[in-house]
Amino acid sequence: TARPLQMEDLLQREEFGAVEVTPGGRWLLVEQRGPYASAARFDYSQKTAMFRTRLEVADLRRGGNLRPLFRAEPGVGYELGPIAPDGVRAVVFRLKADRWEVGVAALAARTVRWLDVTGEWQFGAHAVAWLSPTDLAVIARARSDNPFLLRAMRPQAPLPRLWAASA
Repeated sequence: TARPLQMEDLLQREEFGAVEVTPGGRWLLVEQRGPYASAARFDYSQKTAMFRTRLEVADLRRGGNLRPLFRAEPGVGYELGPIAPDGVRAVVFRLKADRWEVGVAALAARTVRWLDVTGEWQFGAHAVAWLSPTDLAVIARARSDNPFLLRAMRPQAPLPRLWAASA
C-alpha cells in the first residue's frame, strides 16, 4: 500500500526547532513548527521557518502538555532566544511587518513584553545575553534598521521603492 513521496508530503512536513529546559529544570521551551505550507510568508530564506513556528512551554514539575508561551499574532514570525539564569524568563524574537524585535517572555505567566528594540543577529548567534536573572544586554541597531543578514535574505525588498524613484 506504499506510495511514492509527493510534493504535498514535503509541504505538510512538521518539525521542531529549539528544545530547551530552563536552569533548575522547571520549564520546557519548544519551537514547534507547523507544516511548511502553513507559513505566513516565504520570502525570508532560512528565516521562513519563523513564520510557521509556535513557541510553547510545559511545566515539568506539574506535568501537562505544551501550551502557547504567549498569544501569537497571525502573520508574525517567532524564535526562541536565551533563557535567564534563574529560568524564570526567556528572550524571544519576532519578525513583524519586516521589523526584527526583541522581547522577554515570563514563563509562569505565559506573557511577553516587547522591548521596542531591534537586536543584532548573525547566523547561529544573537547579540543578546543575560547579565543576571533580571538584567539583559542587547547589541541594538537603529529601530528601523534590521540586521544585515536579515536584509540580505530579501534582496528584492527595496525594488518597488527604487522603481518608484526611477519613474
